[in-house]
Amino acid sequence: MTSPTFNIRNEYLVKNQLIIHYDLYRVKKLKEVIEMIMDDISSDNIIFIEWANKFKKLNNFKHLSIELKYTNDEKKRDILIEGKKWN
Repeated sequence: MTSPTFNIRNEYLVKNQLIIHYDLYRVKKLKEVIEMIMDDISSDNIIFIEWANKFKKLNNFKHLSIELKYTNDEKKRDILIEGKKWN
């Protein structure tokens, strides 16, 4: 899965499951985000949002926070899922 920075939105079909991936880096207004995402929200879709922390009101939606952090080893990353560290 590559970052959709240029397109803002990419979708993938994996084993009959629709995965929608947003990159909000270039999005400036929350209204734009809500309009885009509301059309995609359903119980059948999985939505990944990069740069969601730019819009705190997105925390009102049911979500799981996953953060990737650089380490001193350029080949490794720390993964934080809801604040718990995995590496």
